[in-house]
This record gives sequence, structure tokens and C-alpha cells, in this order.
Amino acid sequence: MTKMKTIFAVIFLALLIPVLLAAPESEAKVYQGKWKNNTTWNYDTKTKTIIIDCRGSLPDDDEFNAGWRAYSKAKKVIFKKGITSIGAGVCCGFPKLNTVILPEGLKKIGYRAFSGIGESFTSLTVPDSLEEVDEFGFAMCTVYT
Repeated sequence: MTKMKTIFAVIFLALLIPVLLAAPESEAKVYQGKWKNNTTWNYDTKTKTIIIDCRGSLPDDDEFNAGWRAYSKAKKVIFKKGITSIGAGVCCGFPKLNTVILPEGLKKIGYRAFSGIGESFTSLTVPDSLEEVDEFGFAMCTVYT
């Protein structure tokens, strides 16, 4: 009986190995959308990164309607060059966010823009052009003092 089990195991592995080798790695999916003021965004599931692009002022999202909100487990958000102000609530309540990259030319961060982004927050790239951060811009997160 043991010899039969060994033969069965060898045949099973011989059939399984090619299947495992041919299995594709999980592919990243990129979701994208448009929002107010000609804002475009995309979210990469593999890197868990949101990229937001807008010319001028990025509108308030204090009603939590922006399309990237569906990806609140994002770990990184990049704001593209050309954004001069970030509106209220834009990334409020992203508990897994650990990296925020702000563009050169940004002048203002609005009310609760990054409020409650969680304890994993470790990296903030701040441009020299930044002039104003609302007093609650980073409320309830590790960079708020």
C-alpha cells in the first residue's frame, strides 16, 4: 500500500508542478477616474498608490465623494505638479496611508485634508513653496503636533 501512495504522490506532483509554474503572478490593476475641476486620478492595486493630477486648486472633498475614496486602504498618495492647493478632506480617513508626496508649487493644504491618516504615517515630502497648512490639515495623525 505504501508503494501505491508513493506512486500516486509522484504522479500528482508531476501534474501539479507545470500548473504552478505556469500560474501568472497576481497582476496589478489600475483604476482611474475624473473628478471636479478637471481632476484625474488613478489607483494601482499592486503598489497601493493613488496619484492625483489637477491644475490649480484641488477641490474640497468634505462630503467624501471623490472617486479615490473607494481605495482608502492606499499606502501612498502622490499629488502631481500643477496643484496649487489641496482642498478640505481630500485624504481624510485613510488609515493605512504612510507616504504623502506633495508637489513643488503647492501653496496651501486645507481643513482636515489629511486628518486621521493613521499611525503608519511615516513619510511626508513637503515642497519649499508651501505657505499655509490649515491648523487641522493633519489632525489626528502622527505628523500633527
